[in-house]
Amino acid sequence: MRKRLVGYALSGSLMFVAMGAGLLCPVPAEAHHGKTFLIVETYELPHPREAYFFSTLDFVRHRAGRTLAASPALLLGISPRFAVELHGHAQRSRSSVEASHGDEHGEHEGEESGQALRRFSSVGHGQAEGNTPFRYESTALALRYQLTPSASRALWRLALTTEFESAHLDDGHNRWEGRLVIAHPHGKSDFTFNLIGEREQGSEEGVEFGYAVGFRPDVTRRWGWGVEAQGQFKSHSSHEVLLGIYGDVSERLNVKVGAGTGLGPDRARLTLRVGVVLRL
Repeated sequence: MRKRLVGYALSGSLMFVAMGAGLLCPVPAEAHHGKTFLIVETYELPHPREAYFFSTLDFVRHRAGRTLAASPALLLGISPRFAVELHGHAQRSRSSVEASHGDEHGEHEGEESGQALRRFSSVGHGQAEGNTPFRYESTALALRYQLTPSASRALWRLALTTEFESAHLDDGHNRWEGRLVIAHPHGKSDFTFNLIGEREQGSEEGVEFGYAVGFRPDVTRRWGWGVEAQGQFKSHSSHEVLLGIYGDVSERLNVKVGAGTGLGPDRARLTLRVGVVLRL
């Protein structure tokens, strides 16, 4: 119970600080923040002492049911090549009638789909079986570092992120994640690839590897579209592909909307993702 109260307090603090600072600080949101995609992390970092609030709301439907998850976060630039990120995960799960009366394969599909979503995405962290209420599940601290200086004219730019996630529920597990970001900006287009390694505390499988990749050509100065995908490097795993629209609604606010589906034997049938980025 105490862990849940601490989690709710952290989540609420992130929301209120972001809302208040966003209303009181009328500054433009044109600086890079590395959150231009929905499921792919990009190379850019905030300038020193520059802060952003961002959050995603994700809906996933698969044979075993549906999941709704939210991930509020704060991102702070420390130096020209280093930034710190603090974010939380809250989630609600619902089982479908099809899964309740389905065969063993249906139950297996839902379980594997949930595993794939828990890894390498904000949906599914600490996913519980059956129906669960909307609850705060974990808090994560991430350190982000640019391996290639921002002033470099290299065709390929590299960044590194390491993250530790602390579970707040009794049935949750702490998690470590490392992410190598490989970016290739070209004119108004952006191609980014993430190589992801993850290990869950208590797991006998060791480090599991996956990917996230995105391509985004901007249509206008404020709006663009893109294609993103993510998955795991192992046989019989699930993958996700989505089409996204990204834009600057105002000088401080950036929004992202995407819809996709899964690939593979244990795929998600539908994914809907919405994200906001607010410069503080």
